[in-house]
Amino acid sequence: MNSVPCQKLCELLATYGRSLYEDPRLCESLLRDACGQYKREIFVLVSAIREQVVADLAASPESVPHEVLLPQLTKRLQDTLAFTEEAARWAVEAWALALEKVASAEQRGGPPAENPGNPPTDASEREQSDRDNPFLAPLPGFPPLRPFEFDVVTVYATGEVKDLCRHQAHFFIEYLGEGTSLEMVAIPGGTFWMGSPYTETRQWDRPDGPQHRVAVAPFFIGKYPVTQAQWQAVATLPEVSCPLDPNSSYFKGDEWPVERVSWYEAVEFCARLSRKTRRTYRLPSEAEWEYACRAGTITPFHFGETITSDLANYDGRLTYALAPEGKCREETTRVGSFQVANAFGLYDMHGNVWEWCADPWHPNYRYAPSDGGIWELEGEAAYRVLRGGSWDSHAKNCRSASRLRNRPENRDNSDGFRVAIPLRRLGEEV
Repeated sequence: MNSVPCQKLCELLATYGRSLYEDPRLCESLLRDACGQYKREIFVLVSAIREQVVADLAASPESVPHEVLLPQLTKRLQDTLAFTEEAARWAVEAWALALEKVASAEQRGGPPAENPGNPPTDASEREQSDRDNPFLAPLPGFPPLRPFEFDVVTVYATGEVKDLCRHQAHFFIEYLGEGTSLEMVAIPGGTFWMGSPYTETRQWDRPDGPQHRVAVAPFFIGKYPVTQAQWQAVATLPEVSCPLDPNSSYFKGDEWPVERVSWYEAVEFCARLSRKTRRTYRLPSEAEWEYACRAGTITPFHFGETITSDLANYDGRLTYALAPEGKCREETTRVGSFQVANAFGLYDMHGNVWEWCADPWHPNYRYAPSDGGIWELEGEAAYRVLRGGSWDSHAKNCRSASRLRNRPENRDNSDGFRVAIPLRRLGEEV
């Protein structure tokens, strides 16, 4: 593949900005004018737009390193368009380089790609920075954010470790009393493809389809599922709407996830915690949960193409992709015990306990909203949504996109939850 189209792409992106990769016909026309003799290179660059590869590159959080994202996007082009690995990798790397150069130029004070020749004011630049990452400045009404480091692992379809790297994110501590606290991780806003492609499940009528683009506002979410110690601390607070059994769990342990909790009781937990802290705790929306789980990935799991029982607590005898058969522990495990997180710093997003979400159950994503909020129903919902799989789940049911329904009054020893705090913009709770 020739480097000239890549150079021209950088120049065009600096001039035309986002419109270049939002309109494949415009991009193709401009590249033909600039370097029309390189037809093959132009074709693969434009194909990357049509397959949403460039949009995913542009929208990927800074916390997701290119060495994790680029191979995933390369594989998408190979799988969907039958490109050679060389051509697919060249297209992805060319777009990544162009986007990076434009971003670097803007940071140095050059004209922004969105509006060439008409730089915004300093105030508007600051506002855009706040929208992109509202956690850069102190948040009124919140404890100070603290950095923390964690390991992120990526695996091949065989389950073998492909990459292990160190990441950093920010969180605050919510003290619950008597030595118990919640750790709430800051999740930057962004856009992502929610749901699974047909190739992931081979089902046209799958409940996690069709895939659709969703914009998610910044929010906080628990680093772990709510533990039994946290549940007990909040269960002693004054009742809001219904009583809470402080010892509801079947599998016992202070640092083990609480289970045998109904959706109504999880909502009551959030209500009591909100009243105590004067912060708006609630269950995450389905979109928030999946966005947080994926952490910039587009693979079936945030670990990559598969999971293994060395990385998560599920029924490892029921495998996914080319992973070897693993173990079934037949019980929950201490939260965070596998010591690997996703790129946002969240643990146990796959397996251990199913996690209640705020949304009522919808059979699929037809007509789903794109704003990342709770997709409500008129009237009382017969079922509510759970995500993430559990200790007794098949690997396929632990995928980032997998969905389960249950009656909101039911209590199962595989069902738990984690809490979230949504934000509209810098420092403003929803």
